[in-house]
Amino acid sequence: MDEQVNLGISIPAGVVFSDLKLQRDPVTQALRFDWAPIEAVCAASGLDVAIFKESDEGNVIELLLNWYGFNLASGGPRDAVMEQVVAEVEAEAVAGMAGVQPGGGSVH
Repeated sequence: MDEQVNLGISIPAGVVFSDLKLQRDPVTQALRFDWAPIEAVCAASGLDVAIFKESDEGNVIELLLNWYGFNLASGGPRDAVMEQVVAEVEAEAVAGMAGVQPGGGSVH
């Protein structure tokens, strides 16, 4: 049975967050991951993967954040790279509230 993430996206049975194999580029700090799990999620949810691959990187970050939250709430393991991303997103939100322009990153 597929699991529902709070974005209304289905996570197919047998696909887990760690399948993304999240990494950071040691020089650029760009987020790198395996697209196959996201493609499986899109297929199970009836979504065009281009929503995440070919549009604003905020879309894929939002997916990853929600999926990670679901992962943790379901008793899944913490992911060191995703913990960094969560901290960065939270820091950018705080900086944005203070009128500070957050720095940009990239997703690959």
